[in-house]
Amino acid sequence: MSYLVLARKWRPQKFEDVCSQEHVTVTLSNAIKNNRVGHAYLFTGARGVGKTSVARIFARTLRCENATKPCGSCSPCQESLKENALDILEIDGASNTGVDAIRELRETVSYQPTSGKFKIYIIDEVHMLSTSAFNALLKTLEEPPAHIIFIFATTEPHKIPYTILSRCQRFDFRRITPSDMALHLEAICKKEQIKISQKSILTLCKVADGSLRDALSILDQIIACHGQEVSEENVSETLGLVSYALIYSLAQALIEKNLSQCFSIINQAYHYGHDLFHFATELLEYIRSLLLVKLVPNQDTLGLNSLTAEEKIQLQKQAEALTQEEIIQMYQILLNEIDNISKTSFPKFALELLAAKMTTVFPVVPIHKLLEKMPQLAEKEFSKNNFLFILKQKKPLLSALLEDCKWNIEGDHITLQVNTHSISRDEIVSPQTKSMLVDIAQEYFHKEIHIHIQLDQEKRAVLHPEEELKKQALEDALVKKAQNIFKGTLQAVKVRE
Repeated sequence: MSYLVLARKWRPQKFEDVCSQEHVTVTLSNAIKNNRVGHAYLFTGARGVGKTSVARIFARTLRCENATKPCGSCSPCQESLKENALDILEIDGASNTGVDAIRELRETVSYQPTSGKFKIYIIDEVHMLSTSAFNALLKTLEEPPAHIIFIFATTEPHKIPYTILSRCQRFDFRRITPSDMALHLEAICKKEQIKISQKSILTLCKVADGSLRDALSILDQIIACHGQEVSEENVSETLGLVSYALIYSLAQALIEKNLSQCFSIINQAYHYGHDLFHFATELLEYIRSLLLVKLVPNQDTLGLNSLTAEEKIQLQKQAEALTQEEIIQMYQILLNEIDNISKTSFPKFALELLAAKMTTVFPVVPIHKLLEKMPQLAEKEFSKNNFLFILKQKKPLLSALLEDCKWNIEGDHITLQVNTHSISRDEIVSPQTKSMLVDIAQEYFHKEIHIHIQLDQEKRAVLHPEEELKKQALEDALVKKAQNIFKGTLQAVKVRE
């Protein structure tokens, strides 16, 4: 008899056996109990989280005469357990992408089930169907016969047309957490009489990245290599994992800003044959753990429950040696540039460069503290040129108008005398302009500035109205600028009516 892999041997047969998908299994169970079963369902989620398994359990439950869970003894259940069941048809969307396969399906939906109430079609990887196949399926999906139920499974729901999505009840399967997966694997290992430590199981679950099928496949590989008794070293060796001690040593060298030690550890990892991108990924996760220890009181819910008590103490000591800003800078440098290690032909050099950048991280001093230590920067002396330069950045037109005013500066008191005959006189002397000037001055000079704006009372000779207008225009700041730019002279002044 051929060997049956663990992923198939321990595939769940009841809703209660499904790991960490209660939001789906409870809803489907209640729909059956309350006789509120839809005609089309869509199961989405990452690989190995139970989509196809739940689809099969749901199909068998719907056909069971017990109507709450598969009893295994009634005629529909017996039929459903057969490999080529007539009333539960599994179609691989990746292999049957064309419209012909869907046309053939449409021809069979009118046939009544051989036993039980329903005939169920399970289409796996449904996103692989062509556009024409989806169009052919659309009408049947919208109004199928009463005995037909469709169950679609996919890892990429965004590739399915909205016309199909809108006709299905959608269930999103979650990635399985390492803690839930570990409990499930411990139970399987106990039944299989496999001796493996809890830490090894947590390490295995971490590598599986939320996929129970991947975890069981990895466990199969480890057992094939090392037998029924599995040590932590066996797990690390089989999976090619970087030892925790090596990552800890590199982090300590980064904290101590010992670049020579960093290069030595990277060289050691390189000669061990470790994938340096994977090595950098492990370092990134370690720095994330430092950040969690520094900022979050309860880290167990955030991925640190796989560490031993001793490792948590070491992590705590390293986090205390760094400021929050330093850890964030190191985390950001590595996160932004880690992809370069996988793309370059010289990953060792790229990782060494990253280490060099991370050792140059220093504590960040807030700007207000710098200003407190440097009074000369905190309080700047007010001057006409400085103020006009600052004003030009925000209000260039007003800055040009104020250049033509007479300035009288006595400490923090500034008096502006505006030409009585200036075209822009009313704008300059307005309360809004004064308030704005005071706010800008206080913002940049960090002290209270008193600005007074008054009209220039200097007596002027009485001129002919046309000459007076020409004189006013020549004194205007904007006209002066125009003359400078175009190198021209003012010939005549006209009043717009």
